[in-house]
Amino acid sequence: MMGTQKARADEFKMTPSFTIKEQYIDNLFFATSEVKRDFVSTFSPGLAITDRTERMDLMVSGRLDERLYSKDTEFNATDQYYEGTGRYAVTPRLSVSGRALYSLDSRPGRDIETSGLPLTAVQRVRQNYTTSADYMLTDKTTATITYDYLNDHYDNPSFIDMEANTVNLGLAHSLSWFTKPTKARLNLTYMKYSIPTPTLPSMKVETYEATVGIERAINEKWNLVLNGGGRYSQSTFSFIDRERRLGFIPPFF
Repeated sequence: MMGTQKARADEFKMTPSFTIKEQYIDNLFFATSEVKRDFVSTFSPGLAITDRTERMDLMVSGRLDERLYSKDTEFNATDQYYEGTGRYAVTPRLSVSGRALYSLDSRPGRDIETSGLPLTAVQRVRQNYTTSADYMLTDKTTATITYDYLNDHYDNPSFIDMEANTVNLGLAHSLSWFTKPTKARLNLTYMKYSIPTPTLPSMKVETYEATVGIERAINEKWNLVLNGGGRYSQSTFSFIDRERRLGFIPPFF
């Protein structure tokens, strides 16, 4: 009688990369006056490592962007980007995942495509961490809880740092009476944005959001998602008054 052993598969990859980009920018800092124009060369070496098994999916990557200006050499800098993602199936019903991102950048147009706000060459350190867990309550219902943390720190007192915390709870239920895969969704979200400053007014924004919706698979590549709900936000501002003032308050107040 022959013994049996469990088979185990492990896919490990190490992928180096290197890119060179040459640009001519006619307005380096998106200024309305004293416009600076220059040629910018960017050299980007990088490395990505992936490891996949039956229960685990792991990826770690890093990249350096060395920017060299033809005339304005005082703005030469090296940006750094590091990212790690992972997913692990604890049981057939429970899986956990996470993502960590760290970047150090100073490119003036780094956020122009996302927020539309131009920045100067100020250095920013960004940290972003996300963790989540998926659990199959039944064969048709899945619950997901996610926590996300974001922190931006600028190496200049003229720019305001930011800290954000987000918690999301979601439920997805498969609707079997449709011919194509269709899910009903419920999402509850809490977000808290804090802008602490030692000299300027500090701000805190808390947001509560609830949505219900439906997701339908159109084909193998496209899904249609429709959500509707409500959001409630509350903003709090704190001011620092460095002068003492004498005020008379009537009794009826």
